[in-house]
Amino acid sequence: MNPLQAVIKSLSDVFVDIMPGILAAALLSGLTGVLSQWDVVENNATLYGINKLVSLASNGIFNILPLAVCYSACKRYGGKPILGLVMGAIMLDGSLANAYEAAQGLVQPDSISLFGLNIELVGFQGGIIIALMMGFIVAKLDIFFDKKIPDVVKLLFSPMCSVLISTILLFTIVGPVGRLLSTGITNGLVWMTQNLGALGYMVFAGVQQIIVITGLHHIFGAIEAQLLADPAIGRDFLNPLMSVALMGQGGAVLGYLVLNWKNAKARELCIPSFISTLFGISEPAIFGVNLRNKFPLVAGCIGGACAGAYVFFSKLTALGFGTTALPGLAICDPANNGYFHYIIAHLIALAIGLVLTVVFGKVLSKKNTAAKA
Repeated sequence: MNPLQAVIKSLSDVFVDIMPGILAAALLSGLTGVLSQWDVVENNATLYGINKLVSLASNGIFNILPLAVCYSACKRYGGKPILGLVMGAIMLDGSLANAYEAAQGLVQPDSISLFGLNIELVGFQGGIIIALMMGFIVAKLDIFFDKKIPDVVKLLFSPMCSVLISTILLFTIVGPVGRLLSTGITNGLVWMTQNLGALGYMVFAGVQQIIVITGLHHIFGAIEAQLLADPAIGRDFLNPLMSVALMGQGGAVLGYLVLNWKNAKARELCIPSFISTLFGISEPAIFGVNLRNKFPLVAGCIGGACAGAYVFFSKLTALGFGTTALPGLAICDPANNGYFHYIIAHLIALAIGLVLTVVFGKVLSKKNTAAKA
């Protein structure tokens, strides 16, 4: 494999172990999203209680996703998995200011001085790329110290040195770089949608699901809230773009399923992954199918981009944020035949993602066959 393929394979391996948790949470999240729209659930004490428990179960893995990723990455790169858990726990420590609240100015984080640098003590909720990097770092440090420290004191000092140095790197280098990356990507994408017309919409919808891979997409919630609160705007134009971007990946999963229908393992993974996209959760589709096979991810991004252009020309917006795909119909702005355009935009993303995945898959299959011959 070339370096890029090796990196993608490595990332996919990290998410294999945590995929069951993501799938369970995705389907439960979709279920509670639907139940919450029904008045009978809100008015019946038992149904309301059941929905509360479903909501609690659906949030579990996403609340600790950086911890799970750090654990799996440390394991994948040869370190002791428990050290990955420790680093993930440090990233989400309760004494740190919540990253989402800090980004919205709702809390004032404490700060410390380290080597002359002012370090704000903010957590890393949603910091998937940072968690991946920290899992890799703590694993390599663990391997290094296990080799260098004498056996008689290895158990005492090797884990301590690995965790301490990793923590310092987290707050001084890895964390700030990851946050700088997230801010730059977010601001750049929002600027494009506001200044480049249909092209900006296409770029945003085309790459938004790649942002999901990094975990930086959580930052968009604060921007969506600002759009709704701004009297000059009052509508969320990012929500339908994120929704069609997600549906493009769902179409790509269906395309991959068509190509591999006879493969029981593919059916086992693709069907629940697609169902989760219908309820607004794309992580199972991305990490379980599309990223691992590469060409479905590209096809899904193209499908999202094409649907993004339709969103622009149809002036499709949302009255709220936080839900997409089928549940997203509940917050779709009905102005300008909004419900009709919402459905059409998603069908465009789904169809193009599906068709291109089949086409790309058959082309690659022919090339591989020709190369072997």
